[in-house]
Amino acid sequence: MIQSEFGPKEAQAVAEIIRLAKAVVQENRLPTDADGEPRLALRDQHPKSHGCVGAELIVEDVPNELRHGVFKEPNRYPAWIRFSNGAGRIQSDATPDIRGMAIKVMGVEGEKILEEEKQARTQDFIAINSEAFFLKDIQDVLALSKTVTTIDKIPPIPLLETPLKLLTFVLLFARSHRTQVEILSKAREQAVFNPLSIQYWSGTPYKLGPHEIKFTLKPRGIESSAENSEIDKSSDNFLREAMVEHLKENEAGFDFLVQLRSEPQNMPLEDATIQWHSEYQKVATIKIHKQVFDTPKRRDFDENLSFDIWRSLPEHEPLAKINKLRRLVYEETSKLRHQLNNKLRQEPLEEEYYQIFGEM
Repeated sequence: MIQSEFGPKEAQAVAEIIRLAKAVVQENRLPTDADGEPRLALRDQHPKSHGCVGAELIVEDVPNELRHGVFKEPNRYPAWIRFSNGAGRIQSDATPDIRGMAIKVMGVEGEKILEEEKQARTQDFIAINSEAFFLKDIQDVLALSKTVTTIDKIPPIPLLETPLKLLTFVLLFARSHRTQVEILSKAREQAVFNPLSIQYWSGTPYKLGPHEIKFTLKPRGIESSAENSEIDKSSDNFLREAMVEHLKENEAGFDFLVQLRSEPQNMPLEDATIQWHSEYQKVATIKIHKQVFDTPKRRDFDENLSFDIWRSLPEHEPLAKINKLRRLVYEETSKLRHQLNNKLRQEPLEEEYYQIFGEM
């Protein structure tokens, strides 16, 4: 498949990216027994979860031209949403990082793109807290992957580890990718006090029926200022704690908005670092239920889930080569992670959701 989707040079880069990502899964494991032996294999990206929560995707009054896929007609879909940190290693929430929001919509009828999951009843959407994506193309992904792998091999030398890592990042990536680093730094340095209170974007383009679009998820009615939160910001897990505290007594929500590629000459498909400038239009509301989600059972459920932008109706097909790369990486790393954890790789059923939250 690599050869058919990409040219020879790109195919070589894709194969190396997959190899590096699978190596991260092999190494990125947590102790789960009394002897401290590594057992639980984590995701290669976004391994640290702030919570997996039950929600609804509510489709109501959609503009005529945008009525495609899950937005075709009024409906209420059950959904699971996972909020996460982007770094490939578990670290304190106080460390600057990309933040992610992955949505799994259930009860979606229609044949899907993935050959092995054509009859699946799920549709995934993935977004991060950056309107522009911080990687332009496949070569960018390879350069960053190699840089991170090199940095991870630097030994923990007192007083020298941090400077060595910074120097390595500058020499191997930052010096030659200034625009990308600027986008990455802006997202990582965003002050985040609750994952429910910030905006997320797709970054990369997708279809919406005959249209080419990007999408965003805009929070509804939750203040993001530190003054409105009593959560201890010195805690390594204060973002999870903020979500726990809020959802214990309150609902949360997002507006699902899309923007059309109205000026192709100024809105490239293949350069994800360039923002599109067109009006966002609302196609759905996300309602996150009041709930207690920080339980061992939900954490296990969270770890066993997989999210894939290609787990999709054709009406929402991902576009551009960087998304074709993601298809291969997601599939390979997800299969490896579930194999290492001795878990069956399968999509959740609506019935599991209804057992917790009841029929809609």
